[in-house]
Amino acid sequence: EPNPLVHAACCSWRGGGLMARRKKVVDDRPTITDILMRFSDASTFWGVLHAEQDIDHSMFQLQQVVGVPEGYNVVRPSTANTIINTAADHIAGDKPQVKVPEANLSKKAQERSEELEHGFQDALWRSQSAYVENFIRSLVVTGLWSGQMICQGPIFDPSEWGLEPIESEYKDKAEYEEDSESYEDRKKTNWPFFTRAIDPRYVFPDPGTVGKEWVIVRYQRPAGSIKQQWGEWDMRLPGMAKTDPPLRSGVMVNFMEYWDKKFRAYMVGSAGIGGFTGTGANFTGTGYGTGSGMFLDGPREHYYGKPPFQIRSTGYGEDTGLPHERFRSILYPARSLINQEIAAWSQRDALVRRTAWSVVLTPQGSGFDSIQPGTVKEMNREDIELTRPFSEMAASAG
Repeated sequence: EPNPLVHAACCSWRGGGLMARRKKVVDDRPTITDILMRFSDASTFWGVLHAEQDIDHSMFQLQQVVGVPEGYNVVRPSTANTIINTAADHIAGDKPQVKVPEANLSKKAQERSEELEHGFQDALWRSQSAYVENFIRSLVVTGLWSGQMICQGPIFDPSEWGLEPIESEYKDKAEYEEDSESYEDRKKTNWPFFTRAIDPRYVFPDPGTVGKEWVIVRYQRPAGSIKQQWGEWDMRLPGMAKTDPPLRSGVMVNFMEYWDKKFRAYMVGSAGIGGFTGTGANFTGTGYGTGSGMFLDGPREHYYGKPPFQIRSTGYGEDTGLPHERFRSILYPARSLINQEIAAWSQRDALVRRTAWSVVLTPQGSGFDSIQPGTVKEMNREDIELTRPFSEMAASAG
């Protein structure tokens, strides 16, 4: 009987040497179907929390819907907004300090800690001064009304530095040195890292690890802002023909970012409120660029090793396993009091209006319409009997 090991070795022998085993190339890029299925699961898991966050956000913006009878003015005291901004004033200081612990008691470890502290402090200052919004205060304010603090970044943005000059592409050495010096100046003056606080209502992390495996950000953007970022986009959505006119710049379009440990992708979906529902009429594709969602950029490797998001609870809830109990806002226990305050102030406004600016019914020609405070007005007896204040208000709900 032939030895199977010898037989296998002999079968691998070709041309005086063993055949090299080729590494199998696996395309592990996520497809649109993969991303939308994950979004479908995450939107179900986080749906209740996002609904709770909508309520607290409307209170913070003094825009909550209040049902009152017809004729009443809704008075919304700034209690919710004041609570959050006062707390943010105490939490988000003007000069946050960075502390790096020392590895040991040696002089070298102390010097290393001080160098890192100075570097991180400078990076924090550069990040805060690079944008209009102070992202630390934005994180605190958002965390107070939503129960979640979600920061995206820092993400390296090479466009802030431009393209580095390559010496071999220059014929004139002086021109190369001039462009190289200009490039180095841009590196010293332009901050190439992008950091922002994200509205938690539009973030869908993976339920298992809360964002360590993958994160989806889904919101609406004007078509013009997407075109500005991706100039090659023809301003058309999936399902639109080439003969259809491009979208207007102000049309709101569903936009999605996808990040996992290895890949990131940017997608555009249908216009309006729908789209990105995973299956059914809004999505029929199974590959790259098909269906009602299509890739604008990616999926491509980002080399960060993790989704560039930091997701933290503000600590007002409890970890029962339910997202809406784990992430609680500072306004949650005060909702009923705030609503009662709105009712009290709205009713007080109605009472004041009835007393100070009451409507008076009087017959035509009685002369009561020209009466002034502190004056005497003569009226016919029958007109006096028919003159009365009108204080009734419609009882139908507004």
